[in-house]
Amino acid sequence: MQIPAAGVVGTNTFTGTLVGITAVPEPCSMIFIGGAFGCIAFLRKRRIQSQSSICSTGCVRPPTGTCLFARLYHYLGSTKRSGIRDFTIHGRPTSTASCLNMFRILLKKYINEALLLWCACALVLFFFPWVRIWTVSQFELSGFSSLIEQFRAFEKFSPVPLEQFLTYHGMIGLTFDEPVLILCILVWSIARGSDVVSGELGRGTMEMLLAQPLSRGQVYAAHALVTITGLMLLCGLVFIGLYLGIQTNSTPVSTTGVIRLPIFNFNVNNPFGQASTKLVPLSDLVLASVYVVPTLNLFALGFMLLGLSVMVSSFDQYRWRTIGIVIGVYVLQLLLFILSKSTPRMGRLKPFSFLAAYQPDWIVQTVHQAPELAWSWWIVPLATSPGDAVSQAHLGPMFYVSSLLGLGCICYAIGFFRFKSRDLPAPQ
Repeated sequence: MQIPAAGVVGTNTFTGTLVGITAVPEPCSMIFIGGAFGCIAFLRKRRIQSQSSICSTGCVRPPTGTCLFARLYHYLGSTKRSGIRDFTIHGRPTSTASCLNMFRILLKKYINEALLLWCACALVLFFFPWVRIWTVSQFELSGFSSLIEQFRAFEKFSPVPLEQFLTYHGMIGLTFDEPVLILCILVWSIARGSDVVSGELGRGTMEMLLAQPLSRGQVYAAHALVTITGLMLLCGLVFIGLYLGIQTNSTPVSTTGVIRLPIFNFNVNNPFGQASTKLVPLSDLVLASVYVVPTLNLFALGFMLLGLSVMVSSFDQYRWRTIGIVIGVYVLQLLLFILSKSTPRMGRLKPFSFLAAYQPDWIVQTVHQAPELAWSWWIVPLATSPGDAVSQAHLGPMFYVSSLLGLGCICYAIGFFRFKSRDLPAPQ
């Protein structure tokens, strides 16, 4: 072998790509340097291949130090020497450490994809209840009694008597029926649920994603973990907004002079006294704990829509069609629920709408009247008053919450088995 002279580019040696070789080492040193460069080139090639395959699926590139150590640990065979169990995914032997590392990268991918949408929904769901309670606190609700009488014909569409809306706990409970709040939960559930299968197929990244040491169950579980956690945090922000609104606002309350009768030991209003208005903290009139179960009911509704979106996504190939189907189902359920409230004859349609299990107003009234019934599944009639919601209902608040959660779990299970068994189409 001819050794290149000093200052000449070597073309026949292993290190021929180096420019400006200025010295010629001894044969042993030459072998050592060549072997070192060979190992570096081999490890670099494996690292580039691994990173390029990860990035082609849209995953975020992990931190260099940690992932390089994990890959070197796997390539040098230390996983087998340390006794870490190997198993097979897609017909290839895969170590536990490699699968956990890829699952962590997949979680980061889903978090980064959902972060912007979550932040937008979080801002609305946190500040909207707070601002709405501030708006309610600016008025004395007793002055709206004449206005309520004009809507008496629409009382059949309300799950509670209209008189509840003249109370502060009832008006605050209406927050859960606001279109803005429902829309944010719908957007998060449908947008993220439709992305798990049909979204990846529509982008052409599902095939590359499953080419990694990841099973379909891991892809499904990672997406569910990120999306359900985000939904829980969003509903938690709704309750925090309600709590802060109650604790930081005061409302005007009109008071008149009272006369205490010492013999009978009770107070009567003074008809000749002048009415005065004073600010009373909302925390003295409303307990924030009343809205814990309604918040769970809101989460259950979002979980039901999320499960429905995931199930439709596992059957479909295009995300836009998945979103259209889920929105169509929701509108149909809403129409059935409205029709079931219109006339007594149409009441038989109520069990066919899952929106019948979303009853935050009724839950607020029930918990306000009997706090011990907040976590009950079945309510035994306690009174005979026609206007008492407790005496009219037999299903407890947790029955409605669990019904929506159960339907969501069924949809998730159907979507999982469909995703596990279906043949994925080729990218277009």
